[in-house]
Amino acid sequence: MSTLAVEPQPSPFAPCRRDLLIIAAVALIVRVLIVLAAARVMHQPVGEFSTWGDAPSYIAQAQAMRGDTSHLTDFDRRTFPGYSVFIAVVSKVGIPLVPAAMAIPWICAAIAAAAAAVLFGDRRIGYAMAVLTPHYLSYSSMPMSESSLLAFLMVGMLVGGCGSLPAVFFGALLIGFSGVIRPMSCFGAAGYITYEFFRGRRLHAIVAAVGAGAVVAASVILMHLWTGDALHGVHVYVSDPKAYNGQLLTWPFHSLIATPFRVDLPYLKRAKILYVWIHVIVTLSGCAIVVGRVLRAKREDRPPHALDVLSIPWLVGNTLFVLCVGDKWGFFAFARFIVPALPALFWAYRNYLPSRWWAWVLIALPSMALAVDSVKRMN
Repeated sequence: MSTLAVEPQPSPFAPCRRDLLIIAAVALIVRVLIVLAAARVMHQPVGEFSTWGDAPSYIAQAQAMRGDTSHLTDFDRRTFPGYSVFIAVVSKVGIPLVPAAMAIPWICAAIAAAAAAVLFGDRRIGYAMAVLTPHYLSYSSMPMSESSLLAFLMVGMLVGGCGSLPAVFFGALLIGFSGVIRPMSCFGAAGYITYEFFRGRRLHAIVAAVGAGAVVAASVILMHLWTGDALHGVHVYVSDPKAYNGQLLTWPFHSLIATPFRVDLPYLKRAKILYVWIHVIVTLSGCAIVVGRVLRAKREDRPPHALDVLSIPWLVGNTLFVLCVGDKWGFFAFARFIVPALPALFWAYRNYLPSRWWAWVLIALPSMALAVDSVKRMN
């Protein structure tokens, strides 16, 4: 049972230790298989995936943190530092940067899947995190930061849920570091703080907010001392033509609606439009489901489920932000940008998730195939 869940009776889907080991193993194996399949299909060695997506920037930044700035470009500095710090620290034990950058997302994806099962007290959510979504599979198979964000965020929530103030503070430090990896963890942090207030543990909520905020503030100070401008990466993100080209945020749905009509994107296919809008509809429906459950509880004059309270700021907040992302990336990266709130989205749909192992196999196979295709397209 989750240390956060508050239910009148134990869930029949509550994970045992064996479930958690299987979930973590599945998550790890699936991602290794995706990498091996993509390498075979593309006829290239696995190490070449260090050039995939934002991976070169993370690795260059980690190398610079270890004292070698020869490969660090101004564009590389746009990435947030947490994942690069993780790579640099792991490489200190003798593991080369590229293998470290490849292995960290796999291991973190396994931890995140098991942590989601514990956090929500439901092994089905753990399996969903292990094999869904195709975009999450592709990005957590490559040297990218999404799975490490989720691992630190949810482990921090679990540690904080142990109850004592020292545990809450230590959990807050982990949650804060997830914000250094990617700031979009702020919505999960807001959900956890809201949850603590809902439980009547105001001091816990304040400690969590202060502890997480302190980690983020310390990272800003350290980045300023190291680079001379802690916000330089943000400026690059906003202004660089290869990033958001001056339009980081815009009106809700603007990028989703306008991008398919851009004449400078002739390669945009109907299948991509359908793929993106399926994610939009599923995500917005998930928001409606979890908000509806809380409103229904209020109408029936009963307390809402504590994990619904946790999920609303996490899922709805992240979704509202993603809907406002500008330039073409609000469309092309929508499926990627919902990843920081995937656990809360799966919680919204928990009653529709299968419980049989063979059903998850049927889900995993096409999800993995789409993930391999995503890797090919991004290379």
